[in-house]
Amino acid sequence: MLSNHQIVVIAAFMVGGDSKRIDTEDIAVMASQIAPGRFAWRKYPEQINIETVRKRLWDACKPDKGGYILGSERDGWLLTEAGVRFARKNMKAVP
Repeated sequence: MLSNHQIVVIAAFMVGGDSKRIDTEDIAVMASQIAPGRFAWRKYPEQINIETVRKRLWDACKPDKGGYILGSERDGWLLTEAGVRFARKNMKAVP
């Protein structure tokens, strides 16, 4: 089972984060499609909790979590080489 920071890496890949900087909101929508409910508000489960996605993006930047992505909320997110390799290898784990 993929962790939440791994799901956002795959989501970033699926929306083009291997070749250009991607907005947090685009990654959030894709992550929600990949793993329905995992990035939702508790009280309003039909809503995506952007803060949860943002935290997982920052986690994915950390070397001890793979160093899969770099960027920021303002500049957008771009996969590192390690992130692209991880996403390609684990695409089959998503529905």
